[in-house]
Amino acid sequence: MKNRVIAVVLAVMVAGTLTACSGSGTKETQPATQATTQAKETQAPETQAKETQAAETQAAETEAKTTEAKETEAKATEAKETEAAATEAEETEAKTTEEKETEAAATEAEETEAKTTEAKETEAKETEAAATEAEETEAKATEAAGSETEAEAEIPAEAVYTLVNNTGLEVTGIKFYQNDIKKIVVTDNEPLEDGDSTVIKIEKDDTITADTRYTISYQTAAVDEDHQPQPHVYKNLGYETVQLNLLAPDAITGATPFEFAEPGTSETEAETEATASETEAETERPLPDKAIYQFNNVTGEDVTELTVTDNATKKVVFEIKKALADKESTVFSIDKDDTITNDTSYTISFKTKSGYEGEFKTLHFEQASINLIAEDAKSGATAIEFTYDAPETEAETEA
Repeated sequence: MKNRVIAVVLAVMVAGTLTACSGSGTKETQPATQATTQAKETQAPETQAKETQAAETQAAETEAKTTEAKETEAKATEAKETEAAATEAEETEAKTTEEKETEAAATEAEETEAKTTEAKETEAKETEAAATEAEETEAKATEAAGSETEAEAEIPAEAVYTLVNNTGLEVTGIKFYQNDIKKIVVTDNEPLEDGDSTVIKIEKDDTITADTRYTISYQTAAVDEDHQPQPHVYKNLGYETVQLNLLAPDAITGATPFEFAEPGTSETEAETEATASETEAETERPLPDKAIYQFNNVTGEDVTELTVTDNATKKVVFEIKKALADKESTVFSIDKDDTITNDTSYTISFKTKSGYEGEFKTLHFEQASINLIAEDAKSGATAIEFTYDAPETEAETEA
């Protein structure tokens, strides 16, 4: 722009010089030339000013456009960056979500697998336990079957009971009541004089097993204050061959009204109590203030263990502290209290030096002298016998 102004000024100056030269030669044209020159000189600044203004305007417009273009570009750049940031954020979030979903799926798969494994292990254990239980059940059944077969083989084809009347009175009636089937199987109403004996036989049938028990009852000519015959009852007679001495009242040292001459009653874990009819009902026997038991060792060897256990409480009420030599005796007593009734019973268990074991499970609360007998002296399953000898009055051991 400055160069153009300088060029115009030079042109005017040259034109002025040329006019002056021409004027010196031609006087007539001088006023016109001067007017033209003056006009040009006046017009030149205006033109220059316009050109300057135009140049400035153009420069301002150019600058404005440049600024606008820069702002537009800046906005576009910012928008792109914002969009890129948003896109990156979305991609990052998508990746994070995908990773979480993948991790969750993996965790769920692991938990599912763990549960499946646990379920399989549990099922395997249950299956194994069931198999073990089945084997044990089968083994018990086999053992029970074997025991039943063995017990069945020991049952005689016929049980023979020899009843000897030692009551001092006439026996007016004898009955055998089979406890498990609740039925009277023998009735003998033939009078049996004192000193006489009678034989009762029971043949084996399908109802008789090793656990079969009878309630034997008999009546004598003695009567009570109401003039009724007095029954005598024993509830645990086994299916066997044995002699039974029917005792006189003054010969009874305990609750049992007869004595096994050659013991033969057999007891089981599950005792069967007879349900006798009213005519066979046992009257409540008076209990002594003290039960006294004398155990006599007639096994032919040392008795190394001897215990008496209360069947109701399962408590051992007596046991020997040292071995009981053959032919020796020991005595112990139990004082009567509120827990003792006519139903109270005890189990006698003993063992000898050779390993022979004996047991009797229905000892009453009474006073009795009891022989512990040898294996070869038994005619049945019972390893003891009640004797006529009264027990000592002073107890060796108080239970």
